Amino acid sequence: MLVTQVVQLGASVALVALSAGGDLPASTLLAVTCVLGAASAVQMPAAQSVISDIVPHAQVADAASLSSISVNVARAAGPAVAGLTIAQFGITAVFIVNAASFVIYLGALIAWRNYRALQTPAEPFLHAMREGVRFVFRSSMVRSLYIRLAIFLVPANALWALLPVFAQRTLGLGADGYGVLLGVLGVGTIVGAALVAPWRDRWGVNGVLLASMTLFGMALCALLFTGDLWVIFLALVAGGAGWIGVIATVNAVVQASLPEHVLTRGLSIYQLVLYGGTAVGSAASGAVAVVVGADAVLVGAGAVILLLTVVQAFLPFAEPPRSVRRTADAAATTAPRRRSL
Repeated sequence: MLVTQVVQLGASVALVALSAGGDLPASTLLAVTCVLGAASAVQMPAAQSVISDIVPHAQVADAASLSSISVNVARAAGPAVAGLTIAQFGITAVFIVNAASFVIYLGALIAWRNYRALQTPAEPFLHAMREGVRFVFRSSMVRSLYIRLAIFLVPANALWALLPVFAQRTLGLGADGYGVLLGVLGVGTIVGAALVAPWRDRWGVNGVLLASMTLFGMALCALLFTGDLWVIFLALVAGGAGWIGVIATVNAVVQASLPEHVLTRGLSIYQLVLYGGTAVGSAASGAVAVVVGADAVLVGAGAVILLLTVVQAFLPFAEPPRSVRRTADAAATTAPRRRSL
């Protein structure tokens, strides 16, 4: 985590210098962004796996949900804040704020002095990777969750990819209006965050996935069936709640289910599914929108997700009984911690 933060900080400082000097062509921006993305891909599984070291096992699912919520709220709020910053201070100011964020995180990691890494025998890289992939494929529950997440993400990312086009062409909004729409989506993720845990306790994981997918699919369809901006705001709140319901639930169950010896490797596959599905879904949505229009793609994506809810209703994945989970959680809470934190 320290190394990846240093790499991302260096890349961010390079963006600041190039932008301030007026020498930042698109090719360079894409290359530096690729470096940032690669470093983040290495960092995220390690950061996610640390959650089980910080909180008792009984609280891992809720802590993992909180982690997913923070990422998705930032995803919604970040572009809105960037747009306002560019309007007031210019593009270089955004890169400066970005670099400062890495300094803050790096400082927090340096200050975390009581962390003790687990002492385990070193494994060859390829062997370790094969073991992680083998476990995911052999675990029917984890495998099923990853497949469902990937299938959901491809149509669901039409909202994130096409929201700027929808704001400009359908609603006639500018950059400020787009920022408001993103902010409303962020509010929806916060609302969903407050609902995920009670829903999981009442309906189980399958019930949460079913309810969240239904909310998100209906929200996409509702965007095109009204010209009332307030109704669209309500639809975006529902969409944000549904989005975080799916993402946070899958993340929480995976974190609570993966054994310690393959936790980080299993989470790296989760990140691959999450961001790979995002990339494929965004690119596919944009390509189809060129042919049939953004509005049609949004409604079509909503219809596909509603169809997926039917599949989820009739083909739920096999989750462990609640009594088993609670017993295991209680035992884990009283067990000695494996690291000093």
